[in-house]
Amino acid sequence: MDNYTQSKIGVRLDIKVVGWADSQQRMRTIVNSGEYYDIMFIDLTDYNNFVNLGAFADITNLLVNTAPQLQRFIPSGLWDGVKVNGKIYAVPHLQRFIQNPVLCLG
Repeated sequence: MDNYTQSKIGVRLDIKVVGWADSQQRMRTIVNSGEYYDIMFIDLTDYNNFVNLGAFADITNLLVNTAPQLQRFIPSGLWDGVKVNGKIYAVPHLQRFIQNPVLCLG
């Protein structure tokens, strides 16, 4: 995938896969230690806690200014579900078989 993204959009990926059994603890360790990351998948329970810890970037204006198609593509009710104090810190995931997942940017 790294070769593909680098040739298409000039982005290099260093993907670290964590098994589902360890994922929740690993994400908590990353956030609490201040370890650098770009993207993580997370459930709404940890999402709200991590937003309150300042672990995620506010992407509200970024969506409006640089990704309006993404904002229109995802139903407004899902955007409302990831707002914390009126700000958006995650892109809702659309797969129905996962309970309340969101994609967060660090």
